[in-house]
Amino acid sequence: MTETDLIKEFIKVYSSAQIAIDSNDKTRAEKKYHGLLQVYNKIKDSNLDHSHKKIAYSQIQKVYKGVQGIDTRTSINKYAVFVAIFVIILSLAVLVRPTIFGLAVLEKGLYQNHAPIWTQDTKTISLDKTTTTIDLNQYFTDPDGDELTYLTKHQKGLMLSLSNNQLTITNDGAEGKIPLELIASDGRYIVKETITVNIN
Repeated sequence: MTETDLIKEFIKVYSSAQIAIDSNDKTRAEKKYHGLLQVYNKIKDSNLDHSHKKIAYSQIQKVYKGVQGIDTRTSINKYAVFVAIFVIILSLAVLVRPTIFGLAVLEKGLYQNHAPIWTQDTKTISLDKTTTTIDLNQYFTDPDGDELTYLTKHQKGLMLSLSNNQLTITNDGAEGKIPLELIASDGRYIVKETITVNIN
């Protein structure tokens, strides 16, 4: 099984577990949780980056807490599953071509969610020194005021470190103009923007 297949299987079982939790079906949820553990063990032993394994582990913890709280839970967050799926998929850079990919939702409501938007006039960043840090909240905004989650794809010649909304870019032998994908999500929509890093 390839790494991408592992992630797809993890997402599939995770979604089933969340549906069982949302339905207050503890027996089914426990079964799906154990199945999720089996897939996670394969991910843990795979060649996936450590950060991806940490993300998968955090989803395991969420499912565990969800299963344990079935008897006392009074409200259901039906969108939580999509936030988790977004993070896992984008961590592997399994992206579709359109700039905006709207995730399906479990129910329709009167409230209409809007995708995050790019706020800058330019899509160029100059790297005048070895390292620079940018605040991605200055580059993306959400019309609904939703908190945004950010990810970026690894790029040869650049060392990238992302902590919440702070992206640190370090020149690691790159020259000229380097394309860099920035990804933002409000939990329901995914927006991908490709910027250019100018190495001066």
